Amino acid sequence: MTNKRVLGDDDCDSRRVPEPALSTLLAQALIAYRIELDNEFEAQLARSRFPGFKLPVVFWPLLRHVDDPGTTVAALLERTGWTEKELFPMIGGVERWGYVEVRLQTDAPIRRPSRDGYGSSRRLRGTSVLSPKAVCRRAKELWPPIIAATDDRWTERFGQDAMGELRSLLEVVTGMAADGSIADPLAAALQAFAREVENDSPLPMAIAANFLPALGAHPVRVRELPGRTGLTGRPVVPALGVLERSGMITLRPAETSRGRVAVLTPAGLRERDAYIERVTQVERTWRTRHGAAVIESLRGTLEAMGSRFADGLQPPEGCWRASREYAAQTRAILDDPRSALPRHPVGPWLTTS
Repeated sequence: MTNKRVLGDDDCDSRRVPEPALSTLLAQALIAYRIELDNEFEAQLARSRFPGFKLPVVFWPLLRHVDDPGTTVAALLERTGWTEKELFPMIGGVERWGYVEVRLQTDAPIRRPSRDGYGSSRRLRGTSVLSPKAVCRRAKELWPPIIAATDDRWTERFGQDAMGELRSLLEVVTGMAADGSIADPLAAALQAFAREVENDSPLPMAIAANFLPALGAHPVRVRELPGRTGLTGRPVVPALGVLERSGMITLRPAETSRGRVAVLTPAGLRERDAYIERVTQVERTWRTRHGAAVIESLRGTLEAMGSRFADGLQPPEGCWRASREYAAQTRAILDDPRSALPRHPVGPWLTTS
């Protein structure tokens, strides 16, 4: 990634923020950690003879609370601290992928495909009950030691001093103890930054950060967007739908090839500039709030780590990131993580997304 700078209105403004933005540095560290962890989880789950969808670790905070003989949705809301809007889609996902069984109420039969809103958030209520299936029980056994081992590898790879410094700096900006997995304070800092950016934004940061820089006034083939954003195809289509409905892009058939192209509208071009300024302003605010030295040290630590992210991102043989479909994207990440990783997580799949 280049060392271009994102400037404010005044090119001589001493408060200008270097590129990449702090939010990008936080996001790419978090995504790299989770990809490394998810690769290992997929390999170990396969060795346990469980086929099917290999769930990303972002579902661990949900499934860790799903116990035998069953856990109510009301209890899950209390234990996770999530809202129904956050929890219910994840319940639908783990039901579709065969990790849990769902009863709409305690004495109701188990939901089955094509019935009762199976695999979705429909008809869920506080009295609905989730029960773990065998693969969920195995996942709950695997995740804690894999998380601990991933943190140990990061300490060995980047150095105990660097990881200690990172934890201390994240504790300053988040106000939370950074004594668990390093992913937790990274995620908390990124979420705090995103909330401030989104306060005055018509788009979620996940879409603005990944798609606005990848698009412009000239047509971009939709099929090129996974390579431009670092995201696999799954989140691309819904993100383009949000951008089109909000008037930020137009989609039309490509003139010289098959498929469609996306073009930023004048409103989209203005929003791209406005997004850059919002990110710049939040980072300026953080420099004032937490101290310029803290933010500079955090930036420097994350930038130094970025050169070695690829050391842990080679997928084990047989994992989906090693498959032919994703080989080019995996190679791009291994060759240059800073350019090829997304600028913000998108949904539960990140770039496993």
